Amino acid sequence: MQLISSSYVSWIAFGLGLTVAICAATQEFFKFGDRWRHYRRIGETLKSEGWQYFQRSGPYRRFQTHLEGYPTFAARVEALFQGEVQIYLTEVAAERPGQESETPSSAGHPAERNGGPTRIGTPTMVTEVPRTDR
Repeated sequence: MQLISSSYVSWIAFGLGLTVAICAATQEFFKFGDRWRHYRRIGETLKSEGWQYFQRSGPYRRFQTHLEGYPTFAARVEALFQGEVQIYLTEVAAERPGQESETPSSAGHPAERNGGPTRIGTPTMVTEVPRTDR
């Protein structure tokens, strides 16, 4: 009886360990934690900006009505989005060292991607079209 129960405990411990390892590898590969923190940050920032606009506080206190402050609100929200896109591209979606990609920042000069400086603007695969008028 003791031998059977210790065998089950060993298999359960092995299964749990394997499950934790797979979950940790999946989380690291897809960067769920980084993405969640990024989305949480932008969500909280937008919520704060919206409440300041709604209460006409902070940068909106000089406006008498919401209609007067709306252009400033829209510009500030757009600036937040642009800043967050840059943060996302540089921090969250950045490739790890050793990984290659065809992004403009990591792919090198266009001449290098197209086979060298003498081939800029030329097709990478040239085929002859047979003439039918002979």
